[in-house]
Amino acid sequence: MTGHLQIELAAHPTGRTYISRQSFHAPMHLSKPHWDGNCLIVQAVNCTAGLFSGDRIDLSVHSLSGSRAIVTSPSAQRAYQARDPAAFAEITQSFAVEGGAWLEVCPEIFIPQRGARVRQRTRIDLASDAGLFFIESLAPGRVGSSESYAFEILDWTTDLYVENELLARERYRLSPEEQSILTLRSYFPDAYYASCYLAAPELSEVTDFRQSVQNLSGEGLQVAASFLSPSIATIKLLARGSMELRAGLLSLREYCYAALSRPIPAWRKL
Repeated sequence: MTGHLQIELAAHPTGRTYISRQSFHAPMHLSKPHWDGNCLIVQAVNCTAGLFSGDRIDLSVHSLSGSRAIVTSPSAQRAYQARDPAAFAEITQSFAVEGGAWLEVCPEIFIPQRGARVRQRTRIDLASDAGLFFIESLAPGRVGSSESYAFEILDWTTDLYVENELLARERYRLSPEEQSILTLRSYFPDAYYASCYLAAPELSEVTDFRQSVQNLSGEGLQVAASFLSPSIATIKLLARGSMELRAGLLSLREYCYAALSRPIPAWRKL
């Protein structure tokens, strides 16, 4: 199955953000957006049970100058066992944020099940004064069914561009026997993982950001941050379980929005 979701977010003269353009095709669906008084909350939904080998999904979000929005999802995304040993489920994502816009991207956790093969390519394009909070989280599998790190391969790449110049490239090629997985599991046997980018002009004025983020660590949770530039940080979370990861992400959101003096919008899951 091949599907897509493309949206453009714009600022109305009244200050409200609205979807100025949209296009989607099954299995992707766009639910009714909600304006919370400061930010537009948009739910992107995969209406099927999940991804199978050979499926292809294309997601594109363009935030125009002055817009303020969150793109999220109401439930976890799943990938199932690949019947063809050479086939992947393919995900292509692009996010463009113009100057003066704010975009938060926070889909629910990705759960690769036994034998899953997934390839994901993500490109983020930012203006120098754009605002972005980008969150992706990964489960080790169906832990409740005694299935942990049983997927076959996850091949994920994320490129971050600022004013058309490549600032960061991350690549995860994960399979159960790889050293990277063994390193994660040396902290927690069923390690849950999240990767975040935070970009905002005012971030350069936040003192002790790295230490404050690290202080969110606790029993069952490790959090660390580093700067890619004075106004862009990358944050990683490693958790013992799903509850610890979710609590850590909630605490991180609260801290980041407060540090930037921005009102924190609710995710408003369906």
